[in-house]
Amino acid sequence: KLDGVQANWDFLFYNSSQAMSVAKHGLITNVNKAFYDMLGYKQEEMIGKPIIKFIHPDEHELAIKSIKSHKANQVHRVKTKSGKYIKIQITAKNFGGKVKDNSSYSVALMEKVN
Repeated sequence: KLDGVQANWDFLFYNSSQAMSVAKHGLITNVNKAFYDMLGYKQEEMIGKPIIKFIHPDEHELAIKSIKSHKANQVHRVKTKSGKYIKIQITAKNFGGKVKDNSSYSVALMEKVN
């Protein structure tokens, strides 16, 4: 039943210590606490913003290529609220293919690296 799947996803997403985000066409639609805490933002400061806004300008071309390919497994410098950049391993993949409104969603897992 779809409701059960959604409930399980919500539990995993909101309770995970793994930083996670969901995006639709390159715009952030949701981030979990682990992710926004890692960067110092509030959740509402990230929702609706382009993913690319948080990635270092020197890495935009690579990030856009990854977004268009619907998968990523690379390290990017990501901007914190304080304006500093930290290195984050980003692993992302399109999930569920196309949904009923013909939108493409992706989920990303992120981990800070040194």
